Amino acid sequence: MKVYLPLTDIQVFLLAFAIFLTLLHYVKPLLISKFPPGPWGWPLIGCLPSFVNNEPHRILADLGEKYGPVFSLRLGTELVVVINGYKAIREALVKKGEFCNSRPSMPIMQRTTKQLGVVNAYYGASWKEQRKFTLSVLRSFGMGKSTVEGRVTEEAYHLCMEIRKLQGEAFDPTHFMTNAIANIISSIIFGKRFEYDDPTFRRLLYLCNKNFELAGSVAISNFFPILQYLPIGPMKEIVDNFEIYRNFLNDKINEHRLNFDPNDISDVISAYLSEMDARKTTEGSSFHDDNLFAVVSDLFAAGTETASTTLRWALLYFAVFEDVQTKVQKELDDVVGRHRKPCFSDRHNLPYTEAVTLEIHRMASIVPICLPHSTIADTEIMGHKIPKDTVLIVNLWSALNDPKTWKDPDRFDPTRFLNAEGKVKRYKELIPFSIGRRVCLGEQLAKTEIFLLLTRLLHEFRISPAADCQSPTMKPVAGITLSPQPYRICAKKR
Repeated sequence: MKVYLPLTDIQVFLLAFAIFLTLLHYVKPLLISKFPPGPWGWPLIGCLPSFVNNEPHRILADLGEKYGPVFSLRLGTELVVVINGYKAIREALVKKGEFCNSRPSMPIMQRTTKQLGVVNAYYGASWKEQRKFTLSVLRSFGMGKSTVEGRVTEEAYHLCMEIRKLQGEAFDPTHFMTNAIANIISSIIFGKRFEYDDPTFRRLLYLCNKNFELAGSVAISNFFPILQYLPIGPMKEIVDNFEIYRNFLNDKINEHRLNFDPNDISDVISAYLSEMDARKTTEGSSFHDDNLFAVVSDLFAAGTETASTTLRWALLYFAVFEDVQTKVQKELDDVVGRHRKPCFSDRHNLPYTEAVTLEIHRMASIVPICLPHSTIADTEIMGHKIPKDTVLIVNLWSALNDPKTWKDPDRFDPTRFLNAEGKVKRYKELIPFSIGRRVCLGEQLAKTEIFLLLTRLLHEFRISPAADCQSPTMKPVAGITLSPQPYRICAKKR
């Protein structure tokens, strides 16, 4: 016979209090006038089960069709607001950018860069100062100028030389594209590039790619923070990988510190050390070692992952859509000819080629969902009241795939970016780098890299699927970024 012991008064009180807090959490939206509507979800876990083994950006877009462009949902114990569609995204990040551009506390970032630097830092004076400095330094080292074209052109030469060595044999382009892009940003950050067969750098790039892939799996820890302390699983793997990455970056920083010459400011690290030296007597300066590491980490990781992944998608599209590749190569031959290499100024005379790059940005949707934003004050978006400290999930994919803007959005069609006269047609809704105060710092650099590397590759090689990979899948691997499934191609000299 089972014996049931009566609850003590304290236990009854604690149970009642827990039930009260749970109910309060669930009725909170009803207590806020004009709070965005949304699904209720399950107790404690909210709508998280809907996102397991699925593509979150598509699910959020579908929910937007039901609840509107601004809606709420529970992810774990957190009540978040989702922003879908260009109009709502612009209102949140541009018109209300002063209130909507902070970051919530994210366990994965606390365990890595301490949420300092630029990409993951909280909105405030330190972030503004670091972003302003970083943008200024990138510009001084050529971003948006002809000098950066020289860096990209030099790396295009090395990339083509490496691919030539394969003599048309099948290969996975992942390392080649990642190393090429990493070398360009490395030349700006460290003042040097790395050989494609450098084992240390090769492993570093692999670990960076792996962490971007794993990051999607640990996003749940943002809503159940205790999960970050599990002794096994993706969070531990990310932290372990990051320690190798941290040691690499710190070695480069220490090399610069040992050899620092205030009269020779030739890269980002030396520029930052110079700024630290100039402000060493300034009380409360945001220029310190932790922010130096975070800025370097931000630039290297973000400056490598997105552009290299875009190139991998591009080569996949060219291998699958051979008619598109043929048209690009014909336009290159007609405009550039075979006697010289493409340059950035050629893009004005290569409308179809530029239309293809724009469609690649749209179709690949490399960063489908922005890193979480949060509000620093009560605000209003599309008529909905959003309280202070609300987490905002901004679905860029919804703007890049909105059928109201893009006819048949799942179809790869570069001609959507050409008008009746065959000139490039621009869309304000094309926002692969986001918009507003958190827009990607390296947007101009990435556009230059992608245009120059792709035109150089297609000018020199004919891309085709490997014999053992005739029907590569277009289903992405979902993480922080959307990357293609592993595939192999052949690149034969034209």
